[in-house]
Amino acid sequence: SFTRRDNPNNYDHPMVKKLFHDIIERGHVIGLHGSFDSSENYDLLKSEKEKIENAAGCEVRTGRQHYLRFSTITTWKIWDDLGMSEDQTCGYHDAEGFRCGTGDSFAVFDLLSRKQLSLIETPLLIMEGTLKDYRSMNREDAIAKAADIVAKCKKYRSPFTILYHNSSFYRETWKGWDEI
Repeated sequence: SFTRRDNPNNYDHPMVKKLFHDIIERGHVIGLHGSFDSSENYDLLKSEKEKIENAAGCEVRTGRQHYLRFSTITTWKIWDDLGMSEDQTCGYHDAEGFRCGTGDSFAVFDLLSRKQLSLIETPLLIMEGTLKDYRSMNREDAIAKAADIVAKCKKYRSPFTILYHNSSFYRETWKGWDEI
């Protein structure tokens, strides 16, 4: 069920289960990171959700899709059908900003059935790879761009949702970017 673009995890490994336990004990939420092909495949995403829930010992109701893969026709409906409460996939991979026209969370709409779903979308506003890789910003320009978006979110009292990959902290090419 995983493609070469995915990072298959061994959720049953004792260290992973302990990590889940520690995350939950700290009061944080375990989220689903749907694999590359799961954004339009109900059975695949359901299987992935069940695996992480079994390993974590809790219900998983929030997350985002891998590579920000998303279809307005199918992805939100799949997430809603699986009982998910919040998605954070809607953002640009190659540009920062307000893809949804807002940073505020909103109830999503099933375009085929023409009905509001229970699922809430909290738009993604910035991904670190967007600033550094896609937009070729240096660290100072990236900090300024992030500060500008944060200021807009404060002005309009909107959430500021950022995707910062934990692996970026360990790569030599990302040295110094932790200040963002």
